[in-house]
Amino acid sequence: MNCEEIRERLEALVDGELAPSEAGPVEEHVRGCTACGRFVENRRVLRTFLRTRLATRPTPESTRKKILEAIEKEAEREVGWLERLRRLGTVPGFRVGLAVAAAALLVLSVLPWRGGREPLPLDEVASRFLELRSGDPALELRTESPEELRAYYTSTGTFPFRETVPDFRAAGFRLLGGGLSRVGPHRATLTLYEGRGGRVLCQRFSPDDVELPPGGKRVGRRVVYEADGVRLGVLVEKDFVCVLATDLPEEAFGFED
Repeated sequence: MNCEEIRERLEALVDGELAPSEAGPVEEHVRGCTACGRFVENRRVLRTFLRTRLATRPTPESTRKKILEAIEKEAEREVGWLERLRRLGTVPGFRVGLAVAAAALLVLSVLPWRGGREPLPLDEVASRFLELRSGDPALELRTESPEELRAYYTSTGTFPFRETVPDFRAAGFRLLGGGLSRVGPHRATLTLYEGRGGRVLCQRFSPDDVELPPGGKRVGRRVVYEADGVRLGVLVEKDFVCVLATDLPEEAFGFED
């Protein structure tokens, strides 16, 4: 079988939808074909990522505490408020109402909180860089071509902006590859570079309701922070936010996107 003949079956193979008699020849071809093998590996990594990393985030504990405090203050405004609820609860129809209200509060407790603006969680990016700064990094797509990785990000339909992969070759950094990730509630690119004695992690995402944390200092076009020995340079553009993470000297943030 050639690549053209099995192309439509690769997705079914990854999803486990092929019968054993069909899967055997396709798997044999994948083992001997670099292009098809890479396609299957990338799709399997992507599906694992989507199952494990894009789960619903619970409401922050601080937010839940504020909601409960507001409820308690409101209750204190009425003398005998709990007693009246208890008495009303003896009415069958009102019991149904209380049950519905309780269910609504339960749903609220597990839904993501969208109110307010929370500071950008740069500690997450720093931790991710520390995992990737040495050794053989686990990346969804390994490539030295910014064009190839940019096409991969576009194919996922995740990012509304076009400039997903900056090209740092002129600054002495070669691309290692990338994949999909998150920065707080934001779906983000994860792009890794190497050069000048170390690595640089770049994460980009849409700038919806982004608030920079205090404590940063302006270096060129970026605001630079430090967390766990990692330097983080944040660039906020109209269409995207870019966070660079590295343990290289501060002047590494001087190159242009």
